[in-house]
Amino acid sequence: SRRLNDHDGSPKWVRHGASETSFEEFKASESRTVVVVEDLLSGRAIWRAGYNALVILGTSVTNGALVRLGEYDHAICWTDGDAAGDKAYLHLNRRLGILGKQADRVRTDVDPKLHSKQEIRRLLNAGHSNPTHHEETE
Repeated sequence: SRRLNDHDGSPKWVRHGASETSFEEFKASESRTVVVVEDLLSGRAIWRAGYNALVILGTSVTNGALVRLGEYDHAICWTDGDAAGDKAYLHLNRRLGILGKQADRVRTDVDPKLHSKQEIRRLLNAGHSNPTHHEETE
C-alpha cells in the first residue's frame, strides 16, 4: 500500500504480508545482466526495452531477491532519484557485498516507466560495461 500524505514522514510504500520471496522478475533475454527497480511498471518498461528486470517492490532487498540477484553476473540499480532511492542503492550494494558483487547505478529524476524504450537503452548503455539487451520487434 502507499501513503496518501507525503508530509507525515511515514514510509511511502508498505508491504503487508510480504515474504522473503516478495519480488518479481521479467526475463527479456539470456543476458547475465539484470536491472533492479522499485515498482512493477518500471520493471515492465525495462523488460519492454529488452533487458532483464528484477522488481524489489519497494526499496528493500529481501533474502529471496538477493538469492535471485546472485544468479546474474552484473546488476544495475535504477531506483528513484531521491534520498530513499539513494538509500536503496546503498542497501542493495551492502547486500550484494555478501555475494562479492556490486551494482552499477542509473539515477534519474523520474522512474524508468516514464522513459521511452530508446531512452532506457541509452541510459543503461551509458557507462556500463555489459548491459546487453534483447532487441524486441517494434
